[in-house]
Amino acid sequence: MEIAEASVARRVRKQGLSPRRPLYRADQHDPERVERWWTREYPRSRAEARRAGAPICFADESAVRSDHHAGTTWAAVGATPVVTATGARCGPHLISAVAPGGALRFRSLPDTLTAPQVIDVCRRIRTDAGRPVIRIVDGHAVHRCRAVACYVASAKGQRRLGLLPPYSPQLHPDE
Repeated sequence: MEIAEASVARRVRKQGLSPRRPLYRADQHDPERVERWWTREYPRSRAEARRAGAPICFADESAVRSDHHAGTTWAAVGATPVVTATGARCGPHLISAVAPGGALRFRSLPDTLTAPQVIDVCRRIRTDAGRPVIRIVDGHAVHRCRAVACYVASAKGQRRLGLLPPYSPQLHPDE
């Protein structure tokens, strides 16, 4: 027996399903560890920020690549569309910091993120704020390197980096 495509779609919709673009999460993501961070570490950082009169900002780095292919295009039914593009890979790298209230700072980088660039961004954020700033960052190796650790330690409590748990890109549902 054959069933028409429209019938299948209709039956699937009756089951409460519809086509959706999925969110991709690393299988190393640990929801329990993320929850512990939100319930233990983040409140400590907020309390420390209040005591120091320091704003909190979440910082992250990303890259936009010229060879990234997202989206769709049109073609005849049964024909696969071909889009030609250069094989060269290039694109800007960015580092940004956003405060829970919505303030945003970002900087374009010429290449991959380095320790001197992280330190420069920390200095700029501190200068712009005019007071200590607590930056919460991911576990990227450059945030954990010796040069950045020495920079943070040299401030004698005037700056701090908090580390997020690995593979925790989403916000807490209560925030």
